[in-house]
This record gives sequence, structure tokens and C-alpha cells, in this order.
Amino acid sequence: MTSPKPAHETIPNWPPSNWNGGRDQIGIGGRLHRNPHIKGGSGKTTVATNLAVMRSAVGQDLLLIDADDQETASDFTILRNERVPGGAGYTSIKLTGPAVRTETMRLAGKYADIIIDTGGRDTTSQRAALSVAHILLVPFVPRSFDVWTLEKVGALVGRCGRPIRNWSPMPS
Repeated sequence: MTSPKPAHETIPNWPPSNWNGGRDQIGIGGRLHRNPHIKGGSGKTTVATNLAVMRSAVGQDLLLIDADDQETASDFTILRNERVPGGAGYTSIKLTGPAVRTETMRLAGKYADIIIDTGGRDTTSQRAALSVAHILLVPFVPRSFDVWTLEKVGALVGRCGRPIRNWSPMPS
């Protein structure tokens, strides 16, 4: 039986042609990734944990912050530490509320990447993560109701005083 290929080897067109090791595209150099969505069940934790695995697989010192009350990213990391020789390959911590912002800011200089996984509703943890994120990922299955949700996420980002670049509520 052959081992499955790592995710970064199976994603079509990955890495992009302008890839420079991820320094700008995905967040090397202290960039913070925030993975929010107002609606639950859209794959936020799956995206966050896969990014953590992919980034650590290419040697990045990464911190995964689980700011979701369901703690699925933490459960995933525990299983990974138990089942993968050498452990998860990244550091994972659980934070909630304002500590998401304060601890992320305190730890930002110690990691090449920080990925913050938040829950599926507007919470203090989600807003704290939004206030420190450099990159916002909003996964969704493109159905009409989810597209409408994007407008709410955009409004929330705007209320937090964060600039929105390349914003489009419609999938391309």
C-alpha cells in the first residue's frame, strides 16, 4: 500500500506560479491567518488544520490557535501528536475572548505563521482574532445563502476597522 501524497502535492495549481515560499501569499514573517465565518459547518477548522499541516510540512514554525468553543482543532492536534511520528509538527494552544488578541500579539514574533481558528458565530474571540489578522479566509460552499453571509462578514470586517482588499461577495 502506498502512502497518500501530502496535501500540498495534490492541490491543483499549487503552489501558484508567483509562489515565493509563501512569504506573501500565505503569511511568512509573522503574518496571521484568521479563519472566520458566521455560519457553522463551512469547513473552517478543516482549512485551518490543513494549512497548519501544510505549512509545518515545509518547515515553517507555526502556531495554531483554537479559538472555537468546539475545540476541534485542539482535538485534531492531540490525535496528530499521538499518531504521527515526531508529533503534530506545529504548536497548538486554546484561547478564548480577549486573550486571543493579547496572546497572539505577544507570541507573534516567535512564529513564522499563526493560524487562528474561530467559531461560526460573532463572538469576542472572533472579533479579537479579526483585530490582529493579516489574512482573512472565509470558506464556504457557494450556495445563495452563503453568498449572502459574505456580505455580513464584510460588514463585520468593516466595523472592526480592517481594510478590505480584493473584496467580492460573489464567487468567481
